[in-house]
Amino acid sequence: EICNPENFSELISYAKEVAKSVGIRYGAAHVEMKARKREKVSTRRTLNTEEFSYVDPALMEVGARLSGGRKASMMQALGYDPFGMLIKAHCGDPIQPINDFIPNQFVRHLFLPVKTGGKVQEIRHF
Repeated sequence: EICNPENFSELISYAKEVAKSVGIRYGAAHVEMKARKREKVSTRRTLNTEEFSYVDPALMEVGARLSGGRKASMMQALGYDPFGMLIKAHCGDPIQPINDFIPNQFVRHLFLPVKTGGKVQEIRHF
């Protein structure tokens, strides 16, 4: 899922610290973590909204690479070119930091479980 980074500031700070701690100074960093969802205290202003934050992040994986699967292509579709930025970073060219990027639409990378084994014989278009 590619979301507005402003909604996940605690997790982004944690991911940046992890990358820095293992020596990733430029280029891409892929950080996977788990965190608990914590409901924010309701106030009069936020009484009817679902507001929450994530706390207690726990590191699962870190690597000096782009995310796997189709996530980098999803970013391209939203107007940010992670492939071009990675090349520029490794060549020492100035780049626009990712924290200036706010997606203009919602995209999600889905993993669908396959409940039966076998071999794909045909693909039908929807």
